[in-house]
Amino acid sequence: MTGQNRSILSALLDMGQALMQNGSEINRVEDTLCRMAHAFGCTNVNVFAISNNIILTVSMPDGETETMTRRILGGNSTNYRALEELNELSRAFCAEPTGPSELVNKIAEIKSAGVNRLKSYIGSALVGGSGALFFGGGVIDAAAATVIGFCMCLIQRHTMKILKNNIVFNFLISFIIGVLTALISFLIPVLSIGHVFTGDLMILIPGLAITVSILDVLLGDTVSGLMRAMESVLSAAVLAVGYALAMQLLGTENSTLDIGGQTVIVSIAASLFMSLGFALIYQLSMRHLIVTSVTGMSGWITFLICSHIGMQDFYAAMLASMTVAVVSEVAARIHKAPAVFFRTPAVMPLAPGKLLFGIMESLNLHKWSVLGTYLISTLEWTLGIAVGLCAVNLFVKVVSGLMDSRRSDYF
Repeated sequence: MTGQNRSILSALLDMGQALMQNGSEINRVEDTLCRMAHAFGCTNVNVFAISNNIILTVSMPDGETETMTRRILGGNSTNYRALEELNELSRAFCAEPTGPSELVNKIAEIKSAGVNRLKSYIGSALVGGSGALFFGGGVIDAAAATVIGFCMCLIQRHTMKILKNNIVFNFLISFIIGVLTALISFLIPVLSIGHVFTGDLMILIPGLAITVSILDVLLGDTVSGLMRAMESVLSAAVLAVGYALAMQLLGTENSTLDIGGQTVIVSIAASLFMSLGFALIYQLSMRHLIVTSVTGMSGWITFLICSHIGMQDFYAAMLASMTVAVVSEVAARIHKAPAVFFRTPAVMPLAPGKLLFGIMESLNLHKWSVLGTYLISTLEWTLGIAVGLCAVNLFVKVVSGLMDSRRSDYF
């Protein structure tokens, strides 16, 4: 492999790694690398990406066929500020290609900017407080969840530098949340541990990851989807173990398996602020915050309407996720940004946080008779969300393909 070919492949893999580590979808990583490789003058580009590995094989401009593999280490996070800049960089590069060294320098500059800590703290506090209200808690529960959510972000920023393993981190943070919640409940007897913990659990909940894993499988990324599903199941398991251990050590008995919803108006308002909180956690640009929050609220309103007319959870979740996906696609065209920027924070109120907490409580209290019910309901709910997102995704791809075909036929 010549030095020039090595530089080109390495620069492309730098882009793929940056996209993946900041929360990009697998198909977007593959599509972006294909487009940029063609801009370099490469042909016969083949990209295979999974959650922790990228394999790139191309026919180089000098006629040689080269392959390079990159292992993605250090864990992935969601940073839509960086992702937006990387997306703009890829567009600019495809329009006016530069050398590989210039591309690498620009990628490094984007990565070095890091995250806005204030956004992370405010977002975590918003998600915790709005989540507690969303699942039926009162003002005191929301206030406690807000404080704990802020503390979670503070702990996360310091411990993630040491604990690179997400499984170990989830266990530790779940245990800490459980201890903090139990200690506050000793000081405030009227506090509902279940509502507070479930609100803060939304920050770490693997419900969306489980949904995305099913979506990956439905869209053909089977290996990536199965790996993500396994990681999600392990994350949910260690969250349950951490919470149960905290409850057992502090001798706290909790019987909130029947965590209920909130009044309609309050739940709608909470869904808006929950979407806003996740948008801030994901470092979304300020100009997208209002649209994303309203998109999340529209999805929850759709779910409430479907439930009110007697639809099963699967169909209600499917139609609600379709609403979120359609509004996100429209917003993406208007704002000239990837639809995932709007879709991911907006779909979070639909994530089965209540059901996952039910699974955790069932394990903690040995309620084996209801554990199976919660497991089946969680699968049904997440499958409904994934099917709804997949249906809109495929529809958009078909329409885009037809439009591109008509343009090529015309010209």
